[in-house]
Amino acid sequence: MTPPKRDCLFFVADAAMAAVVDGFLARGHLDQRIGRREFDFDFELDMLVGSRLGGYTDGGIYKHCHRLLQENGYMETHEHLIVMLDQQFGGDRPAAEVREETLGRLQANGWSEDRADVIVIDPRVGGVDLAGQSARGRRGRVHGRIVARRLAERGSVAGRA
Repeated sequence: MTPPKRDCLFFVADAAMAAVVDGFLARGHLDQRIGRREFDFDFELDMLVGSRLGGYTDGGIYKHCHRLLQENGYMETHEHLIVMLDQQFGGDRPAAEVREETLGRLQANGWSEDRADVIVIDPRVGGVDLAGQSARGRRGRVHGRIVARRLAERGSVAGRA
């Protein structure tokens, strides 16, 4: 008998993004914080970090996430998928374009629009370049707000309260 699918897989570019998502979800109370039901999250089962998976970072995830997810059978183990990467991985491509191309490749490999989404983070929020050394401490809080907003917008990922 096939085990039930896990709620959501997060495929992120690096350990910093993984820590932000983990910290956000660990606080619980998603129903009060973003209007969505709680869901089962286990870091070891539900977090895939590209930099630990063959050294893939933002650009590698952009180009190869659909293949890596398919080759490793995550569509069969997880109901939903969130892919997160920084927009500034090489060039000045608009975040919306990076998102649509990545999402398109995921959909071509079987992840339907109601099961998967892509979050492309522009580290220059409000004109402040948060990727710089001096802003490193603020970066996690900004990532957390963006993730929270995106999860709230995608009721299909976290379910309705």
